[in-house]
Amino acid sequence: MRVWDVSREGLSFITDETIPLGTGVSLLLHMRGLDDLSERLAAPIHAEVRNSILTRDGFRLGAHIRKIDVEHQHLLGGWVERLAARGG
Repeated sequence: MRVWDVSREGLSFITDETIPLGTGVSLLLHMRGLDDLSERLAAPIHAEVRNSILTRDGFRLGAHIRKIDVEHQHLLGGWVERLAARGG
């Protein structure tokens, strides 16, 4: 599975097979540090699949984050803000 896009509210990811809409998924989102590329960040999240589009790379699924603990929510929010500030 490869993450396509991520925000505070949700994420898009690519899979080889589709997952039915409404399905809950548990993911461990691994992120690279923006200030130190050797830094590895990981956030366990629970999300619900909201849409599925077949692409040449596989199924691109959109999911809404349903549950993330406060510490990881803060970490993810900071990561998303720093990425947006860098234009990525």
